[in-house]
Order: sequence, then structure tokens, then C-alpha cells
Amino acid sequence: GILTFGGDRVAGREDAPSGATAFAVSNEGLRAYGFADGRVELRDRGGGDVRGLPALEGRVVAVAFDGGNLYAATDRVVAERPQDGDQIGPWRARPLIAGPPTAFAVSRGRAVVATPAGRQIYGIAGDAPPVQASVVATALAVKPDGSEIYAVDASGALHAIDPATGQEPWRPILGGGPARAIAYAAGPGRIVTAREAEAALDWFEAPRADDQ
Repeated sequence: GILTFGGDRVAGREDAPSGATAFAVSNEGLRAYGFADGRVELRDRGGGDVRGLPALEGRVVAVAFDGGNLYAATDRVVAERPQDGDQIGPWRARPLIAGPPTAFAVSRGRAVVATPAGRQIYGIAGDAPPVQASVVATALAVKPDGSEIYAVDASGALHAIDPATGQEPWRPILGGGPARAIAYAAGPGRIVTAREAEAALDWFEAPRADDQ
């Protein structure tokens, strides 16, 4: 979903390609669309330049940009496609080990995948096993500096995860109800969640070290 606040308004509209199953926009306005047959397409802001990328194994369920790199998660693999200027490298993929994703986020070369069995944090470039976290998340967000991962569970409780260890540095914070989306607001340093069954937001202040 897309959230707007205050005086924000819809300023334009563009149609997604038929059959798209995932969508993301880079900071430069580049669009990425994923499809059920594993294809990923890149399109410019106006939609005139379409670049098809080699298909991945499985159905694409999420795509994301991190810096200049493109990430994708299918129901079988998580993959990174590095970019250097106008040059786009090949996909680097790793198999998922705990089932299809229910939520996906990336930051600083780490791909965070939530599944019905918990969460895995993958470093795509290496062969090290993913870091395991036990929380079953319905939505994920990552602090811009990559130092913490935030997850909301089915009850609406907020969890923080250390990406290096998979441990929770502070106790979960209870929310106002079941939530389906989460975002980190870098300006005020708050975590915002959107409730599932009503048009309402909850926001949280991450505890300071001396409050934990």
C-alpha cells in the first residue's frame, strides 16, 4: 500500500504492466516490476524504456532497491542484481530455506525475508548461512543505516532485530491492534505501523539504551 500524510495529494497516475506481482521504485524514479513467471522488468519514469531481466526461479513476490542495487524475492530464491552506473550485473541468487516470503526488506547488502517459520537475514554476496530470527512477521522495515530491523507480528506488537545476531535488543512493544504495514520515519526517528482492519496508524519511539 501507499500512505500519504498531511497535505500530500495524488499528483499523477501510471498503469502497471499486466500481470505484475511486485513493484518498487528507486530513489531516481526507476520502476521495477516482478511477474509470476520469474521475470523482472525495469522501466523509466515515463514508461518508455523497458528492460527485461533474465527470469528467476519461481514466482516473484517482492522487489526492492538498496542504493543502486536491485533485489527480488520469489517463492524459491532471494536474489541481488548489482549495478555500477549504467552497467547492470547478473543476478546473484540464494535458495530460500524456510518457505515462501510473507514480507521482504533490504538494507546495506542484507536481504531480510519473513516466512511462516520466522525470519532469515541473507548476505547475498557470501556463502554464510542466513541469520535466524524467531519472530513471525507480517511486515518488515529496516533502519536506513542498517543497524536495526523492525517487524510487526500478527497481534500488532513491534519487534526490533539485530541484523548481525538475529536477537531482539529490546522487549516487544504492544500495538493498538493487528497491523499489515510498517515504515521507519527517518526524520523523527519513529516507527509507524498501519492497522489491518481500520484506517489508523500507530507510531513508536525506539527505546534508548538506558531504557531497555
